[in-house]
Amino acid sequence: KQFTWNNITQPNRNPLLQAGYAGADGLKTGHTKVSKYGFVGSAIQGGDRRIFVVNGLESKAHRRSESLRIMDAAFQQFRIFNLFKSGDKIGSAKVYMGKSETVPLITKTDVKVGLHRVKRPDVTASIRYNDPLPAPIVSGDQVAELIVELDGKTLKTIPLYAGENVPRKSAFARLVAVVVAKIRGE
Repeated sequence: KQFTWNNITQPNRNPLLQAGYAGADGLKTGHTKVSKYGFVGSAIQGGDRRIFVVNGLESKAHRRSESLRIMDAAFQQFRIFNLFKSGDKIGSAKVYMGKSETVPLITKTDVKVGLHRVKRPDVTASIRYNDPLPAPIVSGDQVAELIVELDGKTLKTIPLYAGENVPRKSAFARLVAVVVAKIRGE
C-alpha cells in the first residue's frame, strides 16, 4: 500500500489496492483540472482478468467508490465463455476432386469471448471458406475461418485448419467425375 525510496514514503493511490480488493494488481491513477480524477484499474479472479478506465470524477472518494462498483460489476455481470477448445472439430468443408468429399475443420486455439452473462445465447458462429476446397489438402493447413458474431457485429475471426489429409483423386477418377458432372448438367 506504500513504498519508501530515498527516505521518502509514497502511498499507493490505487483505490482497489487500498480497499483490499481481491486480485487487484494495478494500474494507474491520475488527476488534471480538465479530466478530473481518473483511474485505470486491473484485477484477476479465477484466472479471468478485468481492466477498466474511468475518468471525469469529482473527487478521490468518488474515484474509489466508482472503481469498486465497476470492478464488482465486471466480475459479477460478465463472463469469459469458452465456445470451442483447441483441437475441436468445428465443422467440415466440401472438397473438390478429393478422395474424400469433405474435410474436418479444427481450431488450434481455444475460442473464448467475454460477454455480459445474459448475451451468451445471442452469439452466433459461422464458417467461411472458398467452396469447394480444391484437393489435395494437407492436415494443418489453414483452409477456413470461424466468424463469431453478436447482434450482427463480428467479435472474433479465428483461423480454421484441415483436420486431416485429403489426397487428390486419381486422374481416371477425376475424368469420371467431370463426365458425370457434365451428364448431370453441373
